[in-house]
Amino acid sequence: MKSSIKRTFFPVILVFIVSLTSCSKSSKQPTFIPKNAGVVAIINGKSLSQKSGISDLTTTQLFNLIKNKLGKNEAQTLNEFEPIIKNPDESGINFKNDIYLFSFAKDSVNYFAVHMKLLNKSKFEGFLNQIIKKSGKEISIKSIGNFNYLATGRKSPVIMWGRKQLFVFIDPGHHNNLETNAGIAKQVLSEDKSESIVSTHKLDKFFKNKKDISLWFINKNLISRIPFMKKLPMQSKVPFSLSGYSNAFYCDFQKGQIVVSFNTKFNEQIKNAMEKNDMFKDKF
Repeated sequence: MKSSIKRTFFPVILVFIVSLTSCSKSSKQPTFIPKNAGVVAIINGKSLSQKSGISDLTTTQLFNLIKNKLGKNEAQTLNEFEPIIKNPDESGINFKNDIYLFSFAKDSVNYFAVHMKLLNKSKFEGFLNQIIKKSGKEISIKSIGNFNYLATGRKSPVIMWGRKQLFVFIDPGHHNNLETNAGIAKQVLSEDKSESIVSTHKLDKFFKNKKDISLWFINKNLISRIPFMKKLPMQSKVPFSLSGYSNAFYCDFQKGQIVVSFNTKFNEQIKNAMEKNDMFKDKF
């Protein structure tokens, strides 16, 4: 089983690595992220590609080292997928846009998701069929509305795509069957801007400060997911609203160094409480 999994996903991992070496550009604000999202992360492909200085992973020592360490079956798989590793655009995935990872809740159930852009739907489906064929499993492709998705097991993520979007939807608690999760994934991708996080939060500053990896915590949304009886003792000790209170963390790779920074946004109630209790002597 482990060998089968390794052969199936090995080319996907390599394509993801090489995607970070390809040219990239920023995308617009993510209207596909639900407004109750608690955590949002962005992988800045444009910045990482510029810093890597690699245009073709197959010419690097790392690629040759991996290739020489592979067994016969893995080496055969690598040869089959080498054109895509050499040019990630052949996968049909548009690595010229940022990669978004986020968590959100629906009907008291927490979900995680990854969102990317598609460059060419037909090429992506060809790439996907290669992986399915290599896995040796009977996996079919189903449709729901304007989207397609892989019909895998209940405990597997929903891999869904449309003409320009690729969406990986994860139900970590395995609360629903595949069809239910596919329906939720479709709803998320089809939501109006009014149901998006951009309708309730100002993302301009977060985007402006975006680094190689950016992470944003919307504390009110995270706390709202805690069961009431567990949340009650905490609320009694926090005499102010957490609405509008958020934390952003940034990771930037700079000439052999990893620079980490953060930014905290307080609402007026928290600011007043901090000033009243003289919580910070220093001025920042």
